[in-house]
Amino acid sequence: GVGSYVVIYGFRDVHSQNPETVPIVAAAQWLPWHIFGDAPVGWPLVLAVGLAVFMAWVFEYTVIGYQWKAVGQNEHAAEMAGISTRRVRLLAMACAGALAGLVGVQEVLGNAHRYKVDFSPGYGFIGIAVALLARGNPLGVIATAFLFGALHKGTADLDFETKNISRDLSLIIQALIILAVAARVGWKRKTVDSSPWSEQKPRTDGQEVQDAPAAPDAATPGLKVENSRTEAEATHV
Repeated sequence: GVGSYVVIYGFRDVHSQNPETVPIVAAAQWLPWHIFGDAPVGWPLVLAVGLAVFMAWVFEYTVIGYQWKAVGQNEHAAEMAGISTRRVRLLAMACAGALAGLVGVQEVLGNAHRYKVDFSPGYGFIGIAVALLARGNPLGVIATAFLFGALHKGTADLDFETKNISRDLSLIIQALIILAVAARVGWKRKTVDSSPWSEQKPRTDGQEVQDAPAAPDAATPGLKVENSRTEAEATHV
């Protein structure tokens, strides 16, 4: 892609055999905290948690957050309410891309201190799974991200430490979690659709479904007059 081209032909470190840039200046490096040992944990973690809390506030208390939720839940209803769905979609994609790009901040500024080609071992796909498990809740993303991070990192060395279990166990567990969430959503939707209070579906034979006429109210004054007139005529005959 464009990033690889820029790294290889623009900022490549000529003293390295790997496709990577020259080291960034020391003033721009985010050094990890020593309280976590050799783990590359630093300020990017605080930034990620802070952004999750900020996005939860945006969804709950701002107009654009309301528009994002409205378009996501029912695009047609959002259009009928006067919301520009095209503008909302483009803005949502731009913001999501910017937040996803911050994933590289920890690796580039806090760990390797340089940009390496293909440094991400599928972080984007893991992010989709994290968002799916969190059901689109920014605060839930914090918990699910820690869960998937523990699975991904905890099974990294299984190939060397065990004989019969590989690192693919992490992918299997992640897939089972995603399937469980998807099955729950599908079952809930099926339950709602089969409810007697759900919206009546149109007939497939081309005829419109008409509501049954309401039963006449015997307490209606006009109806009493009509009934009395009918009884009088019958008596006269």
